[in-house]
Amino acid sequence: MRKPHLSPRRPRRIGTGARTLPAAILAVAALVLGVVPADAAHTAPPPGTDLRPATLPAGDGPRVPWLVGGDTIADGQVRVRLPGSGKILLGASGDAYVAGLTARDGTARLLRVTPDGTRRRLGDGIDPYASVLSADGTRVVETRWDRRERTRVRVFDATSGALLAQRRFDRPGRVLDARADRVLLGFSDPGRTLWWDPGTGRITRVATQAGYHASIRADRLATFTRDPYDGGCTVVRRLSAPRTVLWRSCDDAVAAFSPTGRRVATVPILTDGLGARSLLVRTVRGGEILAGYRVGGWFGAIGWESARTLLLDAHGTRRTATVRCAPTRCERASRAVPTTAPRAVAER
Repeated sequence: MRKPHLSPRRPRRIGTGARTLPAAILAVAALVLGVVPADAAHTAPPPGTDLRPATLPAGDGPRVPWLVGGDTIADGQVRVRLPGSGKILLGASGDAYVAGLTARDGTARLLRVTPDGTRRRLGDGIDPYASVLSADGTRVVETRWDRRERTRVRVFDATSGALLAQRRFDRPGRVLDARADRVLLGFSDPGRTLWWDPGTGRITRVATQAGYHASIRADRLATFTRDPYDGGCTVVRRLSAPRTVLWRSCDDAVAAFSPTGRRVATVPILTDGLGARSLLVRTVRGGEILAGYRVGGWFGAIGWESARTLLLDAHGTRRTATVRCAPTRCERASRAVPTTAPRAVAER
């Protein structure tokens, strides 16, 4: 297997809008495990809950923006179905949503979608599968590599699609998170994590390791000490004080930080392809295991609905559903549909 860069070339499309980590960001299942020391999982991972989506009790739909069934934006009482194929939801932007889809001619479009289903194309030539919506919903940040593995970063207004700023970096990298005035970038060859201010052009170094996952809201940053396929480990830090190390693991990688930053969903560090079959919920400080989940297929999108509740796209061997998992139980947050592998992967 070819060893990938620490910062992947671009997220792989997984239908549900999940992003990659090293090549896929995943999601879920449920049962509470006894809390064990973080290092105990290194030699004897605790058993987790086997999740069978079709057999779980039905609960409420997602209370935060989520793509359910591969084609419908769900957000509380809002339901907006998207046409076309290859759909992805970047998130909420004011009273609307930013989403991407593949048209019949095979081209990808980035759209602003209102709760009543009105769609408006954002900008021209913005690749939704290489884009991130800023934490405040005001900016779309797109990352592209050229043949020399240089990175071009472009910042667009999330309402009008107007190009606001752009910059080229001489190494492979990707956006980890952003807000209106700053963009957080992770780079490999050599590993670096940087803040970029699109308004002033100022660059500020955050860490001398490759950042691969971050949350401005939660004040958390995850970096790799080096390529995990070459013995690299995960280090979780405070984003505002990156010298403060909260947890370290050579077995697991971060999939999603909770909104408060106190908990984290992790997957095996060498997860690739469609996604992981197992997931752990840990405390960020010390990495204590709170719960573990397994699924027969793979976990797609992983996110937090609240400080203690996960939303996960669980792909079983036959049925797929968005699942809500609290510390003591799991339920379906969508109807169960037949499991189908993404076309791009199925054809490999």
